[in-house]
Amino acid sequence: MATIDAHSYDLTTEAGVEGYLSNTAFACTKAEALSGGTANFVFRIHLREARDGIETLVLKHGQSYIKSLPSIAFDIQRQSFEVEALRRIREWLPSTAFVTVPTVYLFDEKEHVIIMDDCGSDCMTLKSFMQSGRCTVEIAHRIGKEVGEFIGQLHAWSQVHPEMCKFFEQNPQAKEMSSWAFYGRLVQTFDDGLEKLQDPDVRLSEEERKALDEICEESIDAMKNVTGTFVMGDFWPGNLVLSFDHVGNVMQIRVLDWEMCKPGLFGAELGQFCAELILLTRFYAEICGQTANILLDDLLKTYATHITPDLEMCRRAIVHLGAHLVTLTPRIEWGGKEMTQEVVKEGKRLVLEGYSAEKGWLVESHIKPLVDLITEPK
Repeated sequence: MATIDAHSYDLTTEAGVEGYLSNTAFACTKAEALSGGTANFVFRIHLREARDGIETLVLKHGQSYIKSLPSIAFDIQRQSFEVEALRRIREWLPSTAFVTVPTVYLFDEKEHVIIMDDCGSDCMTLKSFMQSGRCTVEIAHRIGKEVGEFIGQLHAWSQVHPEMCKFFEQNPQAKEMSSWAFYGRLVQTFDDGLEKLQDPDVRLSEEERKALDEICEESIDAMKNVTGTFVMGDFWPGNLVLSFDHVGNVMQIRVLDWEMCKPGLFGAELGQFCAELILLTRFYAEICGQTANILLDDLLKTYATHITPDLEMCRRAIVHLGAHLVTLTPRIEWGGKEMTQEVVKEGKRLVLEGYSAEKGWLVESHIKPLVDLITEPK
């Protein structure tokens, strides 16, 4: 798309962003670095002149590494896939959609800059919203249904647009990173000496290790070789950002960070989101345990009105849910050691038992609303 003469500005800094934009239609009085996000440098820019009543936008600058882990390479081509995904999705989403994606106003491929909608200075992620206790039963029902509608429509849309799926096959690093994050280090989780899995140590038996090695190998292979589908790729409550009206009502949800979009497994996409909701029920039970469960149930029920679930999808979902609990819970600060160990053990059980589970087992699991709607083969 467009390119701005950057004059070697350091776009990882506020001053550099201000200079970069100074002689453009996006000139700003202030660029404000935003917290959150690990891969990119993100700023809120306060426009010198409002655009159609819009006073602030967000600028995202990428480098060929992960911002919080500079030693890990992250191909900057990821921005092209994100912008293309946002453009295509905006084409079919109603302008009044409750769950939507940001509008892209500028993509500077040379300087690796995207300028897009700002969700507002008082915005918060769905994860933070749940943790704060602000989510009522009523809004949990609405968010669950609307998010289920969005992701169900997205997956269904991809099934009838093979040319789009083909385009995103050019993003193999997304498959590599996702498969490694959940399955490439699942067994390793029990061997890494992670603080919260020690004293008492959480270990694998030889039988469990062998079974998990086989499950992980097959799951990695499935994630890398899937074609003909499209997934957001990093679908979790931390990438759903809520905007509010002047009295604090949720007005809209934007789904952010599409750099990991790719052909993917629908079940795995659902499993990741569901796992995060389960973590909320475990570590924030008194604050949002009820509303997280409501949101999860309504999401799955609504999703199944767009994509008819089958046994394979449900197995993928529960296995990915379990893999998420194992690999991420002890590495991210959720809570105390005792609960962390319980969750990791639960995740291990879900992976081992869910991988070849039949409907009778799955219907008693966290994804019951999805399993209930499995169409039995005739």
